[in-house]
Amino acid sequence: MTINTCKSTLLFLILFTLVSCNSIPTDYSKLEKTPAIYPDYTAITIPSNIAPLNFCIEEPGTKYCITFSSSKSKGFTILQKSNKVIIPQSKWERLLAENIGNKILIDIYVYNNQWFKYQTIENTIAPEKIESHLCYRLINSVNILWREMGIYQRNLENYDEKPIFLNRSTDLGCVNCHHFNKANPKEMTLHFRKYKVGTIITTKDSIIRLDTKTQYTMSPFAYPAWHPDGKHVAYVVNRVRQIFTSTKSYHDVVFDEASDIVIYDIEKNTVTTSPLLSSKNRENMPAFSPDGKYLFYISAAPKTSDSSEIYSKYDLLMAPYDANTNTIGQVDTILKSKEIDKSISYPRISPDGRYLLLTMCRYSYFPIFDKYADLYIFDLKSKKLSPLECNSPYTDSYHTWSQTGRWIVFSSKRMDDAFTRPFIAYFDASGHAHKAFVIPQKNPAFYKTYLKNYNLPEFINGEVNISDIQLRDLVQTNPKKVKFDEKIDIDGLSGASYIKK
Repeated sequence: MTINTCKSTLLFLILFTLVSCNSIPTDYSKLEKTPAIYPDYTAITIPSNIAPLNFCIEEPGTKYCITFSSSKSKGFTILQKSNKVIIPQSKWERLLAENIGNKILIDIYVYNNQWFKYQTIENTIAPEKIESHLCYRLINSVNILWREMGIYQRNLENYDEKPIFLNRSTDLGCVNCHHFNKANPKEMTLHFRKYKVGTIITTKDSIIRLDTKTQYTMSPFAYPAWHPDGKHVAYVVNRVRQIFTSTKSYHDVVFDEASDIVIYDIEKNTVTTSPLLSSKNRENMPAFSPDGKYLFYISAAPKTSDSSEIYSKYDLLMAPYDANTNTIGQVDTILKSKEIDKSISYPRISPDGRYLLLTMCRYSYFPIFDKYADLYIFDLKSKKLSPLECNSPYTDSYHTWSQTGRWIVFSSKRMDDAFTRPFIAYFDASGHAHKAFVIPQKNPAFYKTYLKNYNLPEFINGEVNISDIQLRDLVQTNPKKVKFDEKIDIDGLSGASYIKK
């Protein structure tokens, strides 16, 4: 054989290999079942700006062929030996952009002594995009090495994750209760506990560190809710406790000995309340309506015994609010826990003002430790209360809306009944939630080994541009003392809720 013949043969083999590696199997046996993939990205509705949904094929095989296509475009094919499917970013983005409002089709072929083809996976691309970023706290298992934690932001359009603040800057004190005004990354509130205690508020024009404890309130601020005007924030002041039980399905019960709601005026640096928000009952979890005219919150009866303190159930209440005078009107009870035999927590109103998204659990207001906690939707127009269609048999809790009202993000332990992960679900115009999916990771097996919890996921429209170093330096400064509005009825504030030391 001549040298030229050898070269020709080698070139042919190279070309044949390249062609074979990009060809779809034609000789295969068809299986009448959907392939098992992890995470479960099947039959879901997704935004057109989500990062590639990488996944693992959990079917035995030595080779895998995966095609991504639609009725409008040919798409692309991946042929490989690994069961980890890493989707090319540019090809994924193009496929989604070309098929908004339509379905994308995923065909999976597995070679196990012969080729097998599984049923086509069909996912829908929604017309509405999602916010570009998600903010959350990463924390180890509570009460087990919990001390190291941080507030992070993740770009949902790719896999970039950055810390907003790491608690190593405050001697491993607690950092919590991050919250944004209408998903605006420039309007944020954030609390610090144990060390360097205080609250940080960022606005479009300033960033301040506050000492929020006053002589008329039982604690510093907690559990915030921005008013849409960006000038007021409702907070909770409370005396919080927790107990540990031997029950796996509710091993850590967090409850209040007492709690009230106050409202902070950012421009005046004053905090005020009302006898209606600071009664003998335990008021908690405030949330303003999108037009700012109403304040929703939960309330439980005052403690009469240890049992009533710990195993209390919360009602859902609503009161008119006037931002000009910073006053509360007559309170109305929306949902009574006795009638539904559940405790209500985290009221969140859809941007159109139509729906209330709630977490319900067996008792108290801290559902993350209740295996049976679920999400519910309350139609403020029809007054109908329904469990959300995307609930799971495991803990589903803290939730927020996207600004379009078409997406919700929530914490769930559905993947392993151990760690909370952020799940996203499409909420359609008829008021129904579609199947939820976990936020994608570059390594599709990521969640199988990651041992931290995602806590309090919140959508934001862009990146928080304050660096963790800036926040670290700010936390070291002396805080600005908030002033309590002493013109209000102090007796109405104190009652049984104010606990003297």
